[in-house]
Amino acid sequence: MSTKRLTRNELLMRISSEMSALAVIIPTNPMDVAALARNARRTEERLGQLAQVVSSMVPSYNYGGIDEANEQYRDYMAKFHPAGTEQKGG
Repeated sequence: MSTKRLTRNELLMRISSEMSALAVIIPTNPMDVAALARNARRTEERLGQLAQVVSSMVPSYNYGGIDEANEQYRDYMAKFHPAGTEQKGG
């Protein structure tokens, strides 16, 4: 992912797209309970990190703001999209 500083609206659009993509946790084979559990755990972890990005957009005493949100979003992308490609929301 680029190190370009994203605006608040750009960041919200990307987070919204990620959340839309995460809404689908049903595996290709719906009878595969293990895959469903894996997808649910992974989605829970990712949503938690995305919530941190949104939370950090709101500045509070000595923390937060758009720069902090950008840094957290870059960390999220590095962890879940190491190739730099974002999921397409649907």
